[in-house]
Amino acid sequence: MIHKNLWYYIVVIALLGACVPSKKYKSLEAKYNALNDSTSIQIKVLEANNTILRQELDTLKKQRAVLEQKNATLRLGNEKSVAMLNKMMRNYTVLESEHITLLKNSAQEASFKKKMLAQNQEKLVTSSQLLRKYRQQIFKLQNQLTSQKQVLKQNTVPPVHHEDDNPVDLRSRIMAKIPPQDRKYFDIDVDNGKVYIEIVDSVLFEPNQNKLTPEGEALLANLKNILKGYNLAVNDNDENAAENGKQNHRTSQVNRILQSPNGKKRKTELPTSTIDPHKNATSLVPLKGRKKLDKSPKGKTLIVVSEQD
Repeated sequence: MIHKNLWYYIVVIALLGACVPSKKYKSLEAKYNALNDSTSIQIKVLEANNTILRQELDTLKKQRAVLEQKNATLRLGNEKSVAMLNKMMRNYTVLESEHITLLKNSAQEASFKKKMLAQNQEKLVTSSQLLRKYRQQIFKLQNQLTSQKQVLKQNTVPPVHHEDDNPVDLRSRIMAKIPPQDRKYFDIDVDNGKVYIEIVDSVLFEPNQNKLTPEGEALLANLKNILKGYNLAVNDNDENAAENGKQNHRTSQVNRILQSPNGKKRKTELPTSTIDPHKNATSLVPLKGRKKLDKSPKGKTLIVVSEQD
């Protein structure tokens, strides 16, 4: 509008410039200049206002972008919240269903346990009756066993006792009956009322084997013949038995001769010894001054002499 008026005045001045007086022309020119200056100022003000409005518009656009981003974030958070709520509702439905199932199962289990308890009580009564019956039978059998023991005791022949059962005297008798040339292979001791006989293993067994030598078998058979009426057995304790099974096998070999009904015997009790005198041997140590008896001797077999029952 301002530009339009300005051009209008210019045209008028151009048309009247030639036909108006000079004084009038200057007046019109002064008005034109004043109007032009006013217009320029208004244009500058408008341009300044336009710049401010543009800045405000940019600020509003940025604020709008921030608001749109916040709105998107809120919308996303709302969607997540809705999804979580739906999931929680589904979980709640599942838990409610499981709770109902557990209540039903608990009722059924309680009914089953009650039934089983009744059955167990019946079994307990039956077991008590059987136990009472078995006790009566055991008592009856014990009476019968007592009667049989009394009859057996009356019919049992009393065991024959030796004239002198003193262990020290028995040791002396054994020493006296062993051939002198064989005594170096024996070691006889008394401990806690029992007689122990040690025999060198190198005489009894083949070298590095568990097999008895013929001389060892003859020597054991002669010892058995000397101690008729006594029990002879190898002292097989835990330490001996733990030696990789070796001692167990040797024990069985010696016991086979000592406990057999008809073991090997020498033709006479005092012949010339069949044992090689050059083998390792130990001399018979007197009873007095001996060290404490070693019941797990190394390289020797320990035989226990006891009375027959």
